[in-house]
Amino acid sequence: MGCPGALGGRLITGLLIASLAGCASIGAPTRPPPEPVPAAPASSKPVVLNLMRDATHSAGTGQYAQAVLALERALRIEPRNPLLWHDLAKVRMQQQRYHQAAQLAAKSNALSRDRRLHAANWRLIAAAHDGAGEPARARTAREKANRLQTR
Repeated sequence: MGCPGALGGRLITGLLIASLAGCASIGAPTRPPPEPVPAAPASSKPVVLNLMRDATHSAGTGQYAQAVLALERALRIEPRNPLLWHDLAKVRMQQQRYHQAAQLAAKSNALSRDRRLHAANWRLIAAAHDGAGEPARARTAREKANRLQTR
């Protein structure tokens, strides 16, 4: 039988990713495709999980500034949490802050060892480059994501 805390973390991570992935308007070029849930729990700290839930709710209702505040507060508690950096990158995409979104996703990759999260970050980086009008860089990032998915 697994650890209930880890299961709860995975559940919250899945809900957060699903919620944030569905916030952009359908067909918008800035919407990254949904990604698989990373194997690691989002956090072991209830306060961080609560802030992630608050960020998901805020982003889901279009209150991106509130989502950013919640994620930045969580990052002050867990600055090396790659899921928080990834989630902040997704909110920045929704705000059409493409360069910042790409940088935050790259930061998430630097902190993570999870191949699925790396692939999700590269897809996010590709979408950010598309949004910024940088098709060659988007293509390169997409290729990196595809290579990670086929391993």
